[in-house]
Amino acid sequence: MICKRPNCGRSAVYSTLVLCTRCYQRQYKRKVRRRPGGMKRHYENNRRSYLFTTYGLTEQDYQQLLDQQGGRCAICGSKPKTRRLSTDHEHRKNYKHFSPVIKKQYIRGLLCMQCNYFELWRGTSIAKKKAAILYLQKYEARREKLQHQTMALD
Repeated sequence: MICKRPNCGRSAVYSTLVLCTRCYQRQYKRKVRRRPGGMKRHYENNRRSYLFTTYGLTEQDYQQLLDQQGGRCAICGSKPKTRRLSTDHEHRKNYKHFSPVIKKQYIRGLLCMQCNYFELWRGTSIAKKKAAILYLQKYEARREKLQHQTMALD
């Protein structure tokens, strides 16, 4: 099938609408913009959904973590300039299949983009490496404490 939009000519992916991917996305964005709140509401809903499905966090949990860190990166202490702090978590086998409650236990903290992508893997200074080690040690201590609490409840 060919896309029904004039002058498109691509093969249609969405057979019920007879639209190609690009035309479908354009149509969807137009429809979203007409809704109350428009694209801003759309992006907020996506963010909320992403936080919960990926990390088991609600927006309030994220805000609480941010407040605990004083609105700063847990390693370098800088405030984010353009984007939100990234949620750092322990990488475990089958993590994406865990329940949201269990995923929340593996969250280490919030990091700026620089620390999240570079400092934990290819740090540039000894001071930042020491700060990263201290950060990971605090997480391990908190994690062990949580495990003992959950064992006591069983």
